[in-house]
Formats: sequence, structure tokens, C-alpha cells
Amino acid sequence: MILDFALFGAGILLLLAGAELLVRAARAVAGALRTPEFLVGVLVVGAGTSLPELAVSVDAAIVGAGDVAVGNVIGSNLCNGALILGLAAFLRPLPLAQRLWRWQLPVLVLVSGAVAVFLRDSEVARGEAALLLTALAVYVVVTLRGSGTAFAGAETHEEGPTPPATRLAVASVAGLGALVVGAKWLVEGATLIARDLGVSEAVIAISLVALGTNLPELATTLVAVRHRSSELVAGSIIGSNLFNTMAVLGLSGLTAPLQTVDIRTWELAAFVAAPLAIGIPAARGHLGRSAGVGLVLGYGVVLGALAHGV
Repeated sequence: MILDFALFGAGILLLLAGAELLVRAARAVAGALRTPEFLVGVLVVGAGTSLPELAVSVDAAIVGAGDVAVGNVIGSNLCNGALILGLAAFLRPLPLAQRLWRWQLPVLVLVSGAVAVFLRDSEVARGEAALLLTALAVYVVVTLRGSGTAFAGAETHEEGPTPPATRLAVASVAGLGALVVGAKWLVEGATLIARDLGVSEAVIAISLVALGTNLPELATTLVAVRHRSSELVAGSIIGSNLFNTMAVLGLSGLTAPLQTVDIRTWELAAFVAAPLAIGIPAARGHLGRSAGVGLVLGYGVVLGALAHGV
């Protein structure tokens, strides 16, 4: 039991250290390149923090567990867009420029809807997975080409002399590595503690394991909130969801067709509706505490429905 708590504590410390390192590196990269923090959040932080989801879903595809591979992405996106963003807004209301949401959220809604259509026959085939990866490539190219105009005037920071590019790259990789390893240790420690205390496997799966792959996003978001980097918060969450939907499902589906049995219609509906729920308050340029509470409560309803087998 002592070793279990030690593993749990070490995971928390590594998560916090990795998040701090990654956020500082991301802000420095944005300042050095004079690039909006939102863009760095989407393409660097968001993609990096999706690595745990990628590992879980590809592994699930290899062993033929399509429900796990798809359910992992659905659950992760709901956790990101409702719980994590909601907590961030509750802790510190997030001012959000509307131009940042006119391109990213519609793309997220579109690709989420495409996944829902793909799953009408309870399978994401290799051809459909290839379409998702193609969409990802187009999205990245268009985002990079449009960054000079579409994001003009967005948050950038220049905090003293810019560190060398090599140091920034090392800090980013080290931060991401610490997040991934810290999340793994934390989930393993928490699972062992729960088993020692007699908690059922079902409860462990629904709570600890489901949330475990989102710990990097949670840690990064909370540290970014502390640094008052509202656009980095938004970018990392939207970027993570975009990469989950296109890269994680795309690569998993190319590895092996993802056949599902237990993914229900209401879960797919929530998957598509979640970005819309974010967009309604964000369209006013501000995600306040009341919206944050609403998002967290909405996630609680989803979690409760899953726990009761609805």
C-alpha cells in the first residue's frame, strides 16, 4: 500500500513538473516565432498531450478491441471539452477572441460528425481512417498558412531573451515525456490503491482509467490558467480533441478496422454536440464561471449515465 501511494504521489509531481515545463516552453516558442499562443497550443501542446490516447487506441486496435479504441477518443474529447475546459473557466474566466473559434470549432464539429457517420455500420474502415488522416494534413496546412492573418492580434508573449531553439525543443520533449509518464504512474498507483480498498473493477474503469489519458491535458490546462494564458488553454484543448479525432482514430483505423459493438447513439450524439456546447458561450468572446459550471455538470451527467449503463 505504501508503494502504491508513493507511485501515485510521484505521478502527481511528474505531471505538475511536466506541465510547467511544457507551458513555459510553449510560451517561449510563441514569443520567439511571434506566433499566437493559440496556434502553438493547437499544433504543439494539443498534439503532444494526445500521445496517451494514441498509445491506448492503437494498442486496442492491434488486439481487436474496437470499442476501446473508439470509446477512448469519445471519452477523451468529452472530458477535454467539458470537464477540463469547464474547470479552467471556473477557476479563471477565459476571454476568447471570436476569430479563434470560427475555424477550429467548426472543423471539430465536422470531423466529429464524420466519425458518427462512419460508425453507422459499427466500424471505422481503413478507407475512412485514411480520410481522417487526409483531413488532418489539410487542417494543419490550412492552419499554418492562415496563421499570419486569421490570428493577427492574438496573444503573443515576449518575456526577456529568447532561449536557444535546441533548449526549447528539449524542454518541450521533456515536458511531454514527463506528462505521459506521470499520467501512467498516477493511474497505476490510483488503480492499485482502489483495488487494495476493495473498489470494483467497473468503478475503476469508469473513473480512474477513463480520466487517466486526459491527465496531461488537465495538468497543462491548469498550469496555463495559472500563467493567464487563456489562448494556450483553448488551443491545447481544441488541438487535443482535433488530433484525437483525426490522428488517433485515423492511425488506429489504419492499423486495423475498428469494429464496435457497445458504442451507443447517445454517446455519438454527445461527442458531436460537445463542441457546439463550447461554441455557444465562446461566441460571445468570453467563457465565464457559469459556463464552466455548466460544462462540468454536463460531464457529470454523461459520467452518471455511463455508470448506470444507460
